[in-house]
Amino acid sequence: MSTTAPHPQEITPEGHRRLSAELSRLIAERPRLAGELRRDREDEGDPTQSSSRATMHTAQAALERRIAELESALANAQVVEPRRDGSAGLGSSVTLELDDGDGPIEYTLVGAIEADPAAGRLSVESPIG
Repeated sequence: MSTTAPHPQEITPEGHRRLSAELSRLIAERPRLAGELRRDREDEGDPTQSSSRATMHTAQAALERRIAELESALANAQVVEPRRDGSAGLGSSVTLELDDGDGPIEYTLVGAIEADPAAGRLSVESPIG
């Protein structure tokens, strides 16, 4: 068993706030989902509920998995302020000029744990980041 602590993952202040808010929302969701499962177990005699129960168990497992991911990520996060020297780095906004004439695309460079290319957030660890 390894006793080596995970390396800190750099994250922007906004990314830390976003992930913390998601974690809070998911933790708040736990009691509602647990209550639904409890009510469903009480209605155990109804065979039509078995697929519903399986779906709720799958949802609960996904919820718990994401909570664990967020807790781990935030526990190992090192919040880094954006650079103010004009160079590109974590927290910087960069504009890419495309050759296809569709106009420029703006991205924010972020830590790997907060990357979401569809939302305009590229990891500084990505090949194009």
